[in-house]
Amino acid sequence: MLVNRHKRYSFSAVRRTFNSVFLLVTQCSYSFGVPTFYQTGNGPSSVTVGKFTSDIEIYLGVANLNDSTVSVLLSNDNGTLQIGNNYTVGKWPQFVISNDFNNDTKMDLAVANNGDNTITVLLGDGNGSFPTSMNYAVGTSPVSMVSGDFNNDSKLDLAVANFGDNTVTVLLGNGNGTFQALLNFTVGNSPRSIISSDFNNDSKLDLAVANNGDNTVSIFLGNGNGIFYTSSNYTVGSSPYSMVSADFNSDNNVDLAVANNGDNTVYILLGNGNGTFQTPTNSTVGRSPVSMVSGDFNNDTKVDLAVANSDDNNVTVLLGYGNGTFQNPSQQTVEVAPSSVASRDVNNEWLTDLIVANSGSNNLGILLNNYKTQ
Repeated sequence: MLVNRHKRYSFSAVRRTFNSVFLLVTQCSYSFGVPTFYQTGNGPSSVTVGKFTSDIEIYLGVANLNDSTVSVLLSNDNGTLQIGNNYTVGKWPQFVISNDFNNDTKMDLAVANNGDNTITVLLGDGNGSFPTSMNYAVGTSPVSMVSGDFNNDSKLDLAVANFGDNTVTVLLGNGNGTFQALLNFTVGNSPRSIISSDFNNDSKLDLAVANNGDNTVSIFLGNGNGIFYTSSNYTVGSSPYSMVSADFNSDNNVDLAVANNGDNTVYILLGNGNGTFQTPTNSTVGRSPVSMVSGDFNNDTKVDLAVANSDDNNVTVLLGYGNGTFQNPSQQTVEVAPSSVASRDVNNEWLTDLIVANSGSNNLGILLNNYKTQ
């Protein structure tokens, strides 16, 4: 099944005569193909895309909530995957990210374990395996995390949103794959998503936290030493669940998009470049949006969004106009209860594809981008 087609036109050639100009027009269209599905563990809750080495281009790490594992799937660089290994982590892994935590140019994994208040760090060997793992205590019921260099020492750190005690735990990296706990600081009610970017253009990383229980997003500005201070709170939709940051209106300031699980909306907060945001606008998506990713899906250099809707078994695609607004949504059917969506070029065609974890059918769907110039 294909999503609705969206067409744009580009000038491919100009033919001039003495008194007129003839434009030869190339018609362009985008769509996503019928998904191909791959088995994961039980109850996949989150997917991340990482890169191993130049020999193995990318891999997918999937956190499986119900069997406390992470599944690794290797890309064949043609849009297909091969099943890798499963790794045992903590209880009820809710969220997984990838980055190089020990500075060996090989991608690693970090997993937030909701059921035992820990994170698990798995160090990669660059060949598709993760032979070393370590656990670290965080707050109560961690559900989301982000990596970044929060204290400007060229070593990756972690920030973890703890749903159960309304805190964020910051762990400073030692540069060898180990971490030291710095502090917990209080956020809003039931934080569900955390992301990092430079919201006030001071070259120091900041944090944004979506608070599921009080329908707000909290902005914490970084001091550049691993410490964050509260800037402001913004009211969004009902039960915010997922966030991404990008420049949606092409003004070189970081903006926010928030998927609200309770009222089936995405709110857009345009950044002013000083750590503050404008009054949000919103678009309607599917039922119970739980995950969101940005990317340029129709090759027009403008940022688009894809939103996984758990109760509709589909993904909503919102194509951006480049001014902070979006076209009417289109839908792509996946399988049961999609829980996480990621984007990457998985078949080396220079197009952004979609990867969707389906928690109700225990699989991962690859949706190849069929953008074509006709």
